[in-house]
Amino acid sequence: ATEDVAEGDVYISLPPGSVIDVETAVSDALETSPPLAGLLTGTDESSPSWDGGFDALMLYLLHERFVRKEESRWWPYLDVLP
Repeated sequence: ATEDVAEGDVYISLPPGSVIDVETAVSDALETSPPLAGLLTGTDESSPSWDGGFDALMLYLLHERFVRKEESRWWPYLDVLP
């Protein structure tokens, strides 16, 4: 960096749609696979088994990688994963 970055300064910004998170996963699944969207939203956040969305995100990524493949908007990223 050419100057110090202070706490709270924004030094990188990404459009929300460019990040794979649970919200993006559910939104995409609602459009491409409503049954998957139902599974992704099926966990109650107040449940003792709530994992912060980790399982939902993994299920979404597996679906995108092995079911949707080239049709997935994330394919260029997923295709380079081992």
